Order: sequence, then C-alpha cells, then structure tokens
Amino acid sequence: MSRDRTRQLTVLVCILVGTASRLIGDYEGGNSFVPSFTPATYAFVVWAPIYLGSLAYAIYQARAASATDPLLRRIGYPSASAYLLAGTWIRAEDLPVVQLVLIGTTMAAAAWTFGRLGPVGTAETRAHRFLVRLPIGLFPGWITLATVVATSQALSAAGVRPPAELDPGLSVGLVVIAGLIAASVTWRLPYAAAYPATTAWGLVAAAVHAASLQPAVAAGVAVAAGVAVMVIVAAGVVRFRSGLGSEAVTYGWGR
Repeated sequence: MSRDRTRQLTVLVCILVGTASRLIGDYEGGNSFVPSFTPATYAFVVWAPIYLGSLAYAIYQARAASATDPLLRRIGYPSASAYLLAGTWIRAEDLPVVQLVLIGTTMAAAAWTFGRLGPVGTAETRAHRFLVRLPIGLFPGWITLATVVATSQALSAAGVRPPAELDPGLSVGLVVIAGLIAASVTWRLPYAAAYPATTAWGLVAAAVHAASLQPAVAAGVAVAAGVAVMVIVAAGVVRFRSGLGSEAVTYGWGR
C-alpha cells in the first residue's frame, strides 16, 4: 500500500471513530459544572454541519483521484489526529487531569491543521473550498470556544474553582481570551471564512446564555462578547479586502 493510500485511510478511520465517539458519548453524567462563559444550548447545533463537513472531507480525501493532492497531503495526518482526539474528551470526564491534556492536545492539533491550509501553488477548486476549507474551518472555530469551556469544567472537576465574587471578571476574561485568539487567527491565517464565522456564532450564544445569569455577569459577558465579535468581523473584512500581500486571503472567502 502506498504512503498516500495509507494516509487517506488513516484520515477516514480517525474521523469516523472520533465522530462516533462523540455521538454515543454519555453527556448526562460526569461534571455538571457549567461555566458562566458557555454558549446557549441552541448554539451546539453547529455540531451538525461540523459532523457532516468532516464526513464529506473524509470521503473526498479518500478518493483515488485525491491521493496526490498537495493540500490534502499537507493536512492529512494533522486533521486525522484533531478529529480523533476531539472524540476522547467525553471519555475522560472522570479523569480531569487526563482530560485537560486531551483538550490541549486537540486544540494544538486543530491549530496545526488550520495553519497548514495555506496556498499550495495549485489551482483552487470548488471542492477545495467546500469539502476541505469549509469543514476544516468550522472545526477549529468551534474547538477554540469548546477548549475554553471544557478547560473550565475540567479544572472544576479537579477542585479548582474560583470564588463566586470573582466569576464576573473571570467570565469576561475568558471571553476576551477566546476573542483575541479568534481575531488573531483570522488576521494571520485567513484560510477559511468558516473559522471566524463559527467563533462569532459561539460568542453571540455566550452572550445569550449570560443573559440568564446574575446582572453583573450578564452585562460583562454581553459587552465583551459583542466587542469580540466586532473585532473578529473587522479582522476578517479588512484582511479579505486588502490581501496584505498574501493571496491566501482569497481562499474560502467566496472570491
């Protein structure tokens, strides 16, 4: 079996296993702590396009015709590890230290994958845009927020929970951190519009969730989320319209 075929099958299997693990996970048990910085329940519908997109990507890259695609070669193993690791979080809820390691490793793998979506010197096709850049953008976009929330839950399970009076400030701080990460990635790695769109979706949902909390938390999170979304959108729009010396800005943005 060729190296390309081995990579293709590895990606396909890892995505199928990771997706199945998340779908059949026990979300009723484990840590019940819900951080103030948490997207409203409706926002988690984003997993539907993430799952569908990952499966479309897995099937597309597994075709014989895609074996030597330079972009797929570049992101193959990083994407396989990211999707597989994302399915392990739910399996380690009773082991918070292990879960923290898995969360950090997943975020690193997702960032590694997204960072390799740059131009490869070949013609960009619609298949690249919709079957590669779109799903690969959706996944790390949501994982950016999920990492912050899941880390808070894992620390709580490990007995590390801040005093209640510090909650408003910490919640705002988490929103700022997530927003800065998303804006920085959007500016420096403009490889898929799906990334900023997904993070903005989650931040707006976090503001909606905050509205049901105590006023001090609600106001702080809402304002911080609003500012973060505006910064992310501004970074994307300016980067897209100017190019700033990189043709990569055209990829995945509809141009």
